[in-house]
Amino acid sequence: MITPTYSPPGDRNFYASPGRAAAPARTQYAEQVLAQLLRDLPRDARVSLDRIDDARGVLVRASGALRRARAIVLCSAGSARGDAAIWQRPCRLRACRACADRHARVLRDRVIGRAARYTRPVAVLITCPSASLTDLPATLGAMRAGLVRLRRRVWWQAECSAGSMVIEVPLTRGGHRWHLHAHGVIDCAASAEWSKHAAAEWPQIVGVPGAVLGVEPLRSVDALAGYAAKVGRGQSWSPDPGSLPSWVRAHLDRAIRGRRLWIEWGGGAKGK
Repeated sequence: MITPTYSPPGDRNFYASPGRAAAPARTQYAEQVLAQLLRDLPRDARVSLDRIDDARGVLVRASGALRRARAIVLCSAGSARGDAAIWQRPCRLRACRACADRHARVLRDRVIGRAARYTRPVAVLITCPSASLTDLPATLGAMRAGLVRLRRRVWWQAECSAGSMVIEVPLTRGGHRWHLHAHGVIDCAASAEWSKHAAAEWPQIVGVPGAVLGVEPLRSVDALAGYAAKVGRGQSWSPDPGSLPSWVRAHLDRAIRGRRLWIEWGGGAKGK
C-alpha cells in the first residue's frame, strides 16, 4: 500500500463534515493524493493508463460519429420519403446531403431577393486559393478581411454600393490546396477602369498571388444564384464519403464549423 508523505488538514471534521467550508479542502487533498499515487506508479502502469485514456478518447469520438451518421441517415431517408414518423426535424449537419440542399435553396432565394433590389446588377467572381491543405481558416479570414478593406476604398464606393456572394470551398484538381472562391451579384456600374482597378488590387489586398476578382454582365440572376448556392449539387457542400481522405475531411469540417459561407453588404444588409 502506498502511504502519502503528508497529512490531511487539521480540521477534526475534515472527513465527516458535509459542510461547504470543508469541501474545497477535501477536493484539494484528494487531488494531492491522486498526484502522489500517479508519481509512485511504475512506468509500465503509467503507460497502460495513458493507453486506456487514449482508447477512451477514440471510443468517444467513434460514438459521436455513429450518432451523427444515424441522424444523417434518418434525416435523408425521411426527407426523401416524406415520412413524418422518421423525419422529425432536419439534423442540420454539414455532412447531410438533404440539409445541404435545403440550405443551398435558402441561399439561392436570398441572393435572388437581394439582386431584385439592385439597380445595376452585375455578376462577380472572386478567388483566394490557399497555399496548402492546412491553412484554410487563415485563407477564409483573408478573403473576408480583404473584402472589408476593398469596400472601404473610395474608388470602390464610387461605383459599387451593395453585394451578395456565396462562398465555395472545393479542392484544386491536384488536391494539394483549397480553391476558395465566391460567386454572387453586386450593385455596381462596373466601368472598364473600375473593373481593371479591382482586378489589379485584389491580389495585393489579400496577399495571394493568383487571386482573381472579375465582373461580367448578369444574364440570368436565377441561373447564377442557383449555381452559386449549388442547388441540387449537395456534394459541393458535403463531399461524398471516401472522396476525401479522412484527415482532409476533418480539417475541412473544423475550418468551416460555425462560419457563414455567404457575404452580404449594403442594400439594408449588415456587413458580413
